[in-house]
Amino acid sequence: MLSDFYSTSITYNLLAINIKTRSVSTPYDTAVDVACGTGKSTEVLSPYFKNVIGIKRKDIQENYAYRSVGLYNIIYSQGSAEQISCLNNSVQLVTASQSAHWFELRKFFSETERVLSPGGVLAIYGYSLPSCTSPHEEINDRIDHLMKKTLSDYMPKQSKTLYLDKYNTDDFKSFLFNKEPIQRDETTFVELKGTITDLANYIRSLDTFQNFESINGQTSAFQLMRTFENDLMNIVGTNSPDDKELKIIFNFVLLLGRKPF
Repeated sequence: MLSDFYSTSITYNLLAINIKTRSVSTPYDTAVDVACGTGKSTEVLSPYFKNVIGIKRKDIQENYAYRSVGLYNIIYSQGSAEQISCLNNSVQLVTASQSAHWFELRKFFSETERVLSPGGVLAIYGYSLPSCTSPHEEINDRIDHLMKKTLSDYMPKQSKTLYLDKYNTDDFKSFLFNKEPIQRDETTFVELKGTITDLANYIRSLDTFQNFESINGQTSAFQLMRTFENDLMNIVGTNSPDDKELKIIFNFVLLLGRKPF
């Protein structure tokens, strides 16, 4: 499922590279993944740290139930981005995957500064709306029209901060505690194989589409996606949304900031 794709991609070598090539000393003791959701973004930190803590507001037991076998250095804790259940100066890395645009950022930055050890890193990252590689520019035009025009008024303001602004808003210019400029990287992407049905189902899973359906009803939502799927089938020349394979791209944006030593 495209909606769970990043569980296979966030081995985010970029995080490890930036930590290992800077002056934080080894071994890497503790990392915290806030708003960890299913825990997929938490699990990828396991090989690099002695202890990894996934924090979410509720239902932490489900994370243990679905945790990958062998990842015994991960614990889950109830809390929030604005209230991290860790001691002062005890953490070397705090991550926020596909979530920071929902936080009360000033409180989050203050809490992150509290728990990070001197030289510790905050990594905020997320992925953009899907697109297809050449020669499917027409598909990308349809995706852009659907998400940025037809559904624009239904996209939460917070989602626009990532999907449209790519964390370039003033709130993300500084983490407040960092003295060095934030490092920004937009070179990482994931390419997946999927069908028109897969792409349409991913869009259906987004808050933006679900807001449209809630306001306009299931019939209007069904007709909107049926039109979208038909347009894409005409572009690739097929009578079935499951016949042709697409190469679907998700681009990432990563922000890195360091607590002063």
